[in-house]
Amino acid sequence: ERINTKENKDRNDKKGVIVNLNYSLSRQVHLFAKFGQQDDNRDVRHYQDMDRSTVIGLLIDAPFKRRPLDALGFALERGELTGNHRKAHERGYQSFFNRSSGIGSGNYKPETVAECFYRYQWDPHFQISLDYQWIHHFNYDRNRADAHFVGSRLHLDF
Repeated sequence: ERINTKENKDRNDKKGVIVNLNYSLSRQVHLFAKFGQQDDNRDVRHYQDMDRSTVIGLLIDAPFKRRPLDALGFALERGELTGNHRKAHERGYQSFFNRSSGIGSGNYKPETVAECFYRYQWDPHFQISLDYQWIHHFNYDRNRADAHFVGSRLHLDF
């Protein structure tokens, strides 16, 4: 079966749905969950690879008494390819970020991401966050080693 990536590459009518739930266990502890699904008929070269995403997480405000504006967060995500994207991936198609290099058919596996972050609030106008992500079955490949990412974010209000 041929993968059609040309006929729809210039249309901008990608559709999807997202459901986001938040629940506070206390003033400091919050649970969240998110489910997202987008259509998979678009050109695989122009959009993110993930078609279906399920996330659950925990956010803790003021994890330390002396740091009332700081936050600590944890999340677990399962990302999946569906339809056209999955077919292209299993055939070794090079994605937008060229991550699929060397992936052949039969290696597909949903991707699992575990993430944690700490947000340090210096004052009401300045914060910095440190983030760590562990990705199992990176790029939806059961044969690829786990990936680890460390990042930071600087936020200024003025």
